[in-house]
Amino acid sequence: MAPRKTSARRRAEGLSGRSLDEVVVHDEAALSRTPYYDALKAALRRARFRFQVLPHRERDRWDRALLLNLTYWHAAEGGDVLARPRVPADVVAHAAWHHLAAQALFPRGAPSAAALFLGESIASAFDLFLVGHLLSRAPRAAFLSTQVPAMRDSAIRPSGEKRATAAAMTIEMTR
Repeated sequence: MAPRKTSARRRAEGLSGRSLDEVVVHDEAALSRTPYYDALKAALRRARFRFQVLPHRERDRWDRALLLNLTYWHAAEGGDVLARPRVPADVVAHAAWHHLAAQALFPRGAPSAAALFLGESIASAFDLFLVGHLLSRAPRAAFLSTQVPAMRDSAIRPSGEKRATAAAMTIEMTR
Protein backbone atom coordinates (compact mmCIF):
# COMPACT_ATOMS: atom_id res chain seq x y z
CA MET A 1 0.00 0.00 0.00
CA ALA A 2 1.46 3.36 -1.01
CA PRO A 3 1.82 6.01 1.70
CA ARG A 4 -0.91 8.63 1.69
CA LYS A 5 -0.13 12.02 0.28
CA THR A 6 -0.34 14.92 2.68
CA SER A 7 -3.10 17.37 1.84
CA ALA A 8 -2.44 21.05 1.30
CA ARG A 9 -4.42 21.80 4.45
CA ARG A 10 -2.29 19.49 6.58
CA ARG A 11 0.90 21.03 5.18
CA ALA A 12 -0.42 24.56 5.73
CA GLU A 13 -1.26 23.75 9.34
CA GLY A 14 2.25 22.37 9.84
CA LEU A 15 0.93 19.04 11.06
CA SER A 16 3.21 16.03 11.00
CA GLY A 17 1.86 12.55 10.43
CA ARG A 18 2.88 9.89 12.95
CA SER A 19 2.21 6.18 12.83
CA LEU A 20 0.89 4.30 15.84
CA ASP A 21 4.46 3.22 16.59
CA GLU A 22 5.64 6.85 16.52
CA VAL A 23 3.30 8.07 19.25
CA VAL A 24 3.20 7.20 22.93
CA VAL A 25 0.02 5.34 23.81
CA HIS A 26 -0.96 5.93 27.43
CA ASP A 27 -3.39 4.06 29.66
CA GLU A 28 -2.75 1.07 27.43
CA ALA A 29 -2.32 -1.34 30.34
CA ALA A 30 -5.98 -0.82 31.23
CA LEU A 31 -7.11 -1.70 27.70
CA SER A 32 -4.53 -4.37 26.88
CA ARG A 33 -6.80 -7.22 27.99
CA THR A 34 -9.94 -5.69 26.54
CA PRO A 35 -11.52 -7.77 23.78
CA TYR A 36 -10.67 -6.45 20.32
CA TYR A 37 -8.08 -3.86 21.43
CA ASP A 38 -5.11 -5.73 19.95
CA ALA A 39 -7.04 -6.40 16.73
CA LEU A 40 -7.97 -2.71 16.47
CA LYS A 41 -4.34 -1.66 16.90
CA ALA A 42 -3.27 -4.22 14.29
CA ALA A 43 -5.86 -2.82 11.84
CA LEU A 44 -4.37 0.68 12.21
CA ARG A 45 -0.85 -0.66 11.69
CA ARG A 46 -1.87 -2.61 8.56
CA ALA A 47 -3.51 0.51 7.14
CA ARG A 48 -0.48 2.67 7.96
CA PHE A 49 -2.85 4.95 9.81
CA ARG A 50 -1.34 8.33 10.67
CA PHE A 51 -2.17 10.56 13.61
CA GLN A 52 -1.59 14.23 12.89
CA VAL A 53 0.52 16.13 15.46
CA LEU A 54 0.59 19.89 15.90
CA PRO A 55 3.93 21.65 15.32
CA HIS A 56 6.22 21.83 18.36
CA ARG A 57 5.46 25.55 18.89
CA GLU A 58 1.77 24.64 19.43
CA ARG A 59 2.21 21.51 21.58
CA ASP A 60 0.35 23.06 24.52
CA ARG A 61 -2.62 24.03 22.36
CA TRP A 62 -4.99 21.15 23.01
CA ASP A 63 -7.80 23.57 22.10
CA ARG A 64 -6.33 23.98 18.60
CA ALA A 65 -6.10 20.21 18.16
CA LEU A 66 -9.71 19.89 19.26
CA LEU A 67 -10.82 22.63 16.85
CA LEU A 68 -9.05 20.92 13.94
CA ASN A 69 -10.58 17.56 14.90
CA LEU A 70 -14.10 18.97 15.06
CA THR A 71 -14.03 21.22 12.00
CA TYR A 72 -11.55 19.87 9.47
CA TRP A 73 -11.32 16.14 10.05
CA HIS A 74 -11.55 14.04 6.90
CA ALA A 75 -11.45 10.24 6.82
CA ALA A 76 -9.23 10.12 3.73
CA GLU A 77 -6.52 12.25 5.37
CA GLY A 78 -5.78 10.12 8.37
CA GLY A 79 -6.27 10.27 12.04
CA ASP A 80 -7.02 12.50 14.89
CA VAL A 81 -5.08 15.71 15.40
CA LEU A 82 -3.00 15.49 18.57
CA ALA A 83 -1.44 18.38 20.49
CA ARG A 84 1.54 16.17 21.35
CA PRO A 85 2.71 12.79 20.05
CA ARG A 86 0.75 11.08 22.85
CA VAL A 87 -2.60 9.39 22.47
CA PRO A 88 -4.86 7.64 24.96
CA ALA A 89 -5.46 3.96 24.24
CA ASP A 90 -9.20 4.55 23.98
CA VAL A 91 -8.58 7.08 21.19
CA VAL A 92 -6.57 4.42 19.35
CA ALA A 93 -9.58 2.09 19.54
CA HIS A 94 -11.98 4.88 18.57
CA ALA A 95 -9.87 5.84 15.55
CA ALA A 96 -9.65 2.19 14.50
CA TRP A 97 -13.44 1.81 14.50
CA HIS A 98 -13.77 4.94 12.36
CA HIS A 99 -11.18 3.59 9.95
CA LEU A 100 -12.72 0.12 9.75
CA ALA A 101 -16.22 1.48 9.18
CA ALA A 102 -15.00 3.78 6.40
CA GLN A 103 -13.09 0.93 4.75
CA ALA A 104 -16.01 -1.48 4.98
CA LEU A 105 -18.56 0.97 3.62
CA PHE A 106 -16.38 2.81 1.10
CA PRO A 107 -13.28 0.78 0.21
CA ARG A 108 -12.62 3.17 -2.70
CA GLY A 109 -13.32 6.84 -2.34
CA ALA A 110 -14.48 9.17 0.35
CA PRO A 111 -17.21 7.99 2.70
CA SER A 112 -20.52 9.80 2.79
CA ALA A 113 -21.75 11.78 5.79
CA ALA A 114 -24.02 8.84 6.65
CA ALA A 115 -21.05 6.46 6.65
CA LEU A 116 -19.07 8.83 8.87
CA PHE A 117 -22.03 9.03 11.26
CA LEU A 118 -22.28 5.24 11.33
CA GLY A 119 -18.55 5.04 12.07
CA GLU A 120 -18.99 7.47 14.96
CA SER A 121 -21.92 5.41 16.25
CA ILE A 122 -19.84 2.23 16.20
CA ALA A 123 -16.86 3.92 17.85
CA SER A 124 -19.08 5.48 20.53
CA ALA A 125 -20.80 2.15 21.21
CA PHE A 126 -17.35 0.64 21.79
CA ASP A 127 -16.60 3.49 24.22
CA LEU A 128 -19.72 2.53 26.16
CA PHE A 129 -18.61 -1.12 26.11
CA LEU A 130 -15.21 0.01 27.46
CA VAL A 131 -16.86 1.77 30.39
CA GLY A 132 -18.70 -1.38 31.41
CA HIS A 133 -15.65 -3.58 30.84
CA LEU A 134 -13.20 -1.31 32.67
CA LEU A 135 -15.45 -0.51 35.64
CA SER A 136 -15.25 -4.14 36.70
CA ARG A 137 -11.69 -4.93 35.55
CA ALA A 138 -9.63 -1.71 35.71
CA PRO A 139 -11.53 0.80 37.83
CA ARG A 140 -8.55 3.19 37.98
CA ALA A 141 -8.26 3.54 34.19
CA ALA A 142 -7.78 7.15 33.09
CA PHE A 143 -10.50 6.64 30.49
CA LEU A 144 -13.08 6.17 33.24
CA SER A 145 -12.13 9.35 35.08
CA THR A 146 -12.97 11.44 32.01
CA GLN A 147 -15.63 9.47 30.18
CA VAL A 148 -17.95 8.34 32.97
CA PRO A 149 -18.66 11.91 34.15
CA ALA A 150 -19.15 13.05 30.54
CA MET A 151 -21.53 10.18 29.80
CA ARG A 152 -23.38 10.78 33.07
CA ASP A 153 -23.80 14.48 32.29
CA SER A 154 -25.01 13.70 28.79
CA ALA A 155 -27.54 11.21 30.10
CA ILE A 156 -28.85 13.58 32.77
CA ARG A 157 -29.25 16.84 30.87
CA PRO A 158 -31.50 15.90 27.95
CA SER A 159 -33.75 13.56 29.87
CA GLY A 160 -33.89 15.43 33.18
CA GLU A 161 -33.03 12.21 35.01
CA LYS A 162 -31.60 12.43 38.50
CA ARG A 163 -27.99 11.56 39.29
CA ALA A 164 -29.13 8.43 41.14
CA THR A 165 -30.72 7.15 37.94
CA ALA A 166 -27.52 7.84 35.99
CA ALA A 167 -25.51 6.02 38.67
CA ALA A 168 -27.86 3.03 38.40
CA MET A 169 -27.39 3.02 34.60
CA THR A 170 -23.59 2.99 35.10
CA ILE A 171 -23.82 0.06 37.52
CA GLU A 172 -26.05 -1.81 35.04
CA MET A 173 -23.37 -1.42 32.34
CA THR A 174 -20.92 -3.52 34.37
CA ARG A 175 -23.19 -6.54 34.31
